[in-house]
Amino acid sequence: MAKATRGGGSSMDALLQLVYDELRGMAQARLRHEAPGLTLQTTALVHEAYLKLLPRREGEWAGREHFLAAAGEAMRRILVDHARGRNRLKRGGEMVRVELNDDALMRDDGELIELDDALVRLREIDAVGAQVVTLKMFSGMTEAEIAVATTTSERTVRRHWVFARAWLARELRGDVGSDAGVEA
Repeated sequence: MAKATRGGGSSMDALLQLVYDELRGMAQARLRHEAPGLTLQTTALVHEAYLKLLPRREGEWAGREHFLAAAGEAMRRILVDHARGRNRLKRGGEMVRVELNDDALMRDDGELIELDDALVRLREIDAVGAQVVTLKMFSGMTEAEIAVATTTSERTVRRHWVFARAWLARELRGDVGSDAGVEA
């Protein structure tokens, strides 16, 4: 992995070959829960994520988990962008509230956009918690893998996950009372 991160475009190609199957698995897991009629296919999602990662500088990847975390974030952004584009075309529609769990299922574009908007708000009060949610839900990483990717302990990851999940569930339900007693 370290060799593949040094030395320009050909090294990025080598890196892609090392993790391509994992990226396809991540993409398939995300797309499996998308609404019917999605025009984005697994291979296209992997390749779009790769193209977003391609401009990264030499030696920027700290390891496999770091690369997969960045790929998961890229896939999340791609899916949200596609959802926003389709949602604009639909001109509205009722957004359905989601229950947030370890593998939240996005049944429609509105849910994905709503979750992304809530993640942006969560980043303002708990950036690590938002990162944990992103890695868990969009990269499919375990708490142990997230701990390695974020250079924290599994216990810290778990604490952020519990807080972020509760906070997001409240936000997605629309229970937006006072945040005075909430700390990250």
